[in-house]
Amino acid sequence: MRDAENGGLRDFAGMTEEAWNAEAGAAGLPEDDARRAALELTAMLPAVMKELMKDIFRDNLYSFKEFMILPLVKREPGMTMGYYSERLFMSKPNFSQLVDKMVNNGYLERKAQERDRRTITLEVTRKGEEKAMELRAPQSRRLQERFSEYSAEDVQSLRQSVATINAIIRKYHH
Repeated sequence: MRDAENGGLRDFAGMTEEAWNAEAGAAGLPEDDARRAALELTAMLPAVMKELMKDIFRDNLYSFKEFMILPLVKREPGMTMGYYSERLFMSKPNFSQLVDKMVNNGYLERKAQERDRRTITLEVTRKGEEKAMELRAPQSRRLQERFSEYSAEDVQSLRQSVATINAIIRKYHH
């Protein structure tokens, strides 16, 4: 992407080289490839998913962030609100607002822990499981439709890139 203001190139996440460097400096990260990889992945992956699935959420009263919450809580039930907000790279206040909405809609349930009633955990309700399944099929179909527009070479390259990222992460986090 071209940055209209300064003529520089932007990456998919919309950040210029200067913005990457400023963010890395603010985070206290050293100047190296590991820093750049960390920043690129944390910005790029949600941006790519949002772009690929934006048509699903345009016609639905269900946001992308809400869509990401249900599968995470289903996979890892009973964790704290702070845990989930960190995993989804969301601020705690923003996450809490989304959870309030999802609890009110009957998709999630808050539970106080017996040992410390101040600690709140989350679980997906049956209605939440049904909603997640309802959205999963159109998501898969639409992603398949979008990828069918890509050349076979580009699809293969994407698959190989994902496999490489997974292999590297598994290598260090078994």
